[in-house]
Parts: sequence; C-alpha cells; structure tokens
Amino acid sequence: AEFDAKAINVLKSFYKFQMETGYPTVAVRYSADQGTTVNSPVRNVQGTHATVVRAMGADSAVLLKNTATLGLPLSKTGGLKIAVIGTDATAPVNPINYAGGLYREGTLIQGWGSGTTYPPYIVAPINAITAAFGGSARVTLMGDDFDLVSARSVARAADVAIVFVKANSGEGYISYDDNAGDRKNLTLWFNGDNLINTVAAMNRRTIVVMHTVGQVDMPWANT
Repeated sequence: AEFDAKAINVLKSFYKFQMETGYPTVAVRYSADQGTTVNSPVRNVQGTHATVVRAMGADSAVLLKNTATLGLPLSKTGGLKIAVIGTDATAPVNPINYAGGLYREGTLIQGWGSGTTYPPYIVAPINAITAAFGGSARVTLMGDDFDLVSARSVARAADVAIVFVKANSGEGYISYDDNAGDRKNLTLWFNGDNLINTVAAMNRRTIVVMHTVGQVDMPWANT
C-alpha cells in the first residue's frame, strides 16, 4: 500500500502537467561495444533551452578580483594588444570534455560521464574576445598549456594577457593524472598554475579566467 501511494504521487504530477500528451517518439543513440554508433532519427526537444542556458552561463560568471592595474572592463579603444593563452580559450574538438587524449583540448563546458549533453552551439573564448573587440585590438592566441617559452614570449609582447585554465572531473571509467573520475585534489589541471605564474611574471596586466567543476586552490592570487 505504501509503495502504491508513492507511485500515485509521482503519477499525479505526470497527469497534472499533461506529460502523457504531445510526447515525442523515442529516439535512441548509443555506442555498441565494438565502437560502432547506432543512431535513430533525432528528436529536437530543446525548445528555448539554448536561450536559457546562455543567460544562466552569463549570470554564473563571477569576478573574484579587479584592480586599477587590471583595469576591467578592458577598453575597446586605443588598439590594445591582447594575448589569449591556454587551450581552454580554444574550441573543443568534442563538447564532451574527456580528461585525457584528444578531447582534453578546448574550453571546458562540462565534465564527462552519463550526464553530459551536446550543446546547440559553443563559442570559444578566443572567438568571443576577437568578435567583442572587432578590429580595435590585436588579439594573439597561444593555445598550448605546456609551452611556457611561447607563453612567456606572447605575454611579454602584449598590453594585457588573459590566461584560460581549467579543472575537470567525471565518472570513474576514465582516469587522468591519477584522477579516477573525481578529483583527488584542488589543483588546476593541465599545468594551469605554472602557466599563470609564467605569464604573470612577464605581464603585470594578467587576467585569469577559470572554467572548473568546483573549487580550486589559487596560490598565485595575491602575487
């Protein structure tokens, strides 16, 4: 009787919101064990999700620190030379950001695992910055987290340097740097701390942008 009552409570909401009507036909997409992908016709049930997610993303951005030296927001006049540094500034090869291998490249939009989804679009930070400034700034990209020599050179030549870093996590079927799904610590991934310190040593107007799945240590924050 108790089980029936709980089931009825679920069904009450189901029928109240008329979820039994206008429901799309079932579509299945999965990868078989042999690596082949099986697709059925796509059912677009996103509605206005793209607009909502875009607004949520903008509202979720948090400015932790600004100083007179950084001078945010950056001026769109005066011909700034802007260095954009880090793979997190680039377009992902695959929106499901796997930790290791090819899919570690690109800006982090989500972790990996069964809860991931394919977004309607992704705007890479480098493209957004270039579009925002139009022709009023000279934007240079250095998209290698481990090439500290190039990072140093690009940062030194710029008026302002923007470093993009990240920390990821997901389900335990993939491990990266001994992180079996969940993170084992709060450090930035992919050489993030070293990249920030290297750039900041060359350019006093260094802005750090972090895309992370949770809290991270920031040993460089007050330097």
